[in-house]
Amino acid sequence: MRLQDKVAVVTGGGGGIGAAICRAFAAEGARVAVTDLRKETAGQVAAEIRAAAGQAEAWPLDVAERVTVERAADEIAARLGPVDIWVNNAGISRVAPFMECTDDLWDTILRINMKGTFIGCQAALRQMLPRQRGVILNMSSQSGKGRQQPIRRLLRQQIRDHRADAIAGAGVRQRRHPRQRVVPGGRLDGAVE
Repeated sequence: MRLQDKVAVVTGGGGGIGAAICRAFAAEGARVAVTDLRKETAGQVAAEIRAAAGQAEAWPLDVAERVTVERAADEIAARLGPVDIWVNNAGISRVAPFMECTDDLWDTILRINMKGTFIGCQAALRQMLPRQRGVILNMSSQSGKGRQQPIRRLLRQQIRDHRADAIAGAGVRQRRHPRQRVVPGGRLDGAVE
């Protein structure tokens, strides 16, 4: 098992790609902290992992609230051990025609997708830097990859001994949400929470 005795935190782990990452890490021997805004869904994924003889616990987490992220990181380290892997997977995709996009919608997208990644990286590094080891994975959609470039570049410049990269969803197949439709070019369009 490649991740035996490693501690992995996955934000947005209560469903979709995040849940799949949690299950895959647990299958490789990691102790997984399944975090999600909805504790119930994180709890369901953690329970599935434990039922399959894996190790997982659930934490409620709003990735854009620094205090809750830092508290969760400390609790995870106390209960599971120091964090070795942090996956910034939580994100939202809400599509609106450009001229109909409100300030509130725009702020929500930036708050979760950008600020959440920034806070997650800092929380992870607070645990990884003293031990001089760790891996941070920043997930994004293909359209979000460019917006995470500054964070990735900054991490690469300042944290040379750590891996810092962004993974975009271009090659990841997801089930289509019932309110989404495929538009020309194979992209999904529609509001999804």
